[in-house]
Amino acid sequence: MKETIARVKEIKHFGRSYCQIKLVIDKELKIEPGQFAMLKPVGAFEPLLRRAMAFYQVSTIKNQTFVDFIFNILGRGTQVLAQMHVGDKVEFLGPLGKNFSVLPAKTIQNAIIVAGGVGTPAVLMLAQELCKEKIETTIFLGARSEADLVGMEDFSQLPAKLFIATDDGSVGDKGFVTNSLENFLKQTLEQNKPFNSVIYTCGPEIMMETTAKIGLKYNLKTYASLEARMACGFGVCVGCVVEIESKQDSSYQRVCVEGPVFDASEVIW
Repeated sequence: MKETIARVKEIKHFGRSYCQIKLVIDKELKIEPGQFAMLKPVGAFEPLLRRAMAFYQVSTIKNQTFVDFIFNILGRGTQVLAQMHVGDKVEFLGPLGKNFSVLPAKTIQNAIIVAGGVGTPAVLMLAQELCKEKIETTIFLGARSEADLVGMEDFSQLPAKLFIATDDGSVGDKGFVTNSLENFLKQTLEQNKPFNSVIYTCGPEIMMETTAKIGLKYNLKTYASLEARMACGFGVCVGCVVEIESKQDSSYQRVCVEGPVFDASEVIW
């Protein structure tokens, strides 16, 4: 975990209310898929707290780390970040949290990613890592409409099967992305094709809960990256706890430290 000052390298707006911001940090950082950072403009007094954001893309060039975030402009925290300009300074705390591990998928060489809405940016690095490891990867992306799909250019360049679903049918299948996932699994079974995949999911809670249930139904291990309101991002405030029930016991765990990635079968939805 590093607390440092980053600078805005690029910023652009697109879709209904989305913003992509690229920051440059004058040091090398090791950042894993699924981790996040806490961001706030330097000198901003309101809002008081930093905003948690998942990394979208990361690169390192000559001892500098470039990090990209995509977010939906909803509250005051995202509004002030979206109003920044190239060269502005940002309080950066990260990387934080546990990552999406590719190891479970690596053992069976097969992975499924299910993402929707603002959860989509959090899985691009995972998808890139799975493809880099030559793991057969199938990606399901969902959104309300075509205008709400983010990162399509980057996802479509991957050597992976890509399925799109939108609520209004403006692109891809019409309906929830979890319907597309279940249809895919049903068809695979009907064709007597063996499948043994690990599912990774990030997005709206109802989407992840449904994905977790589908994973259980088809006996597929599922990992979910949870979102929660965070004040500190490193476990001190205990403001982001969720109930987790394992075979051994039930406990409340911090999304920012023990997560954000959890075994979906253990989450009390």
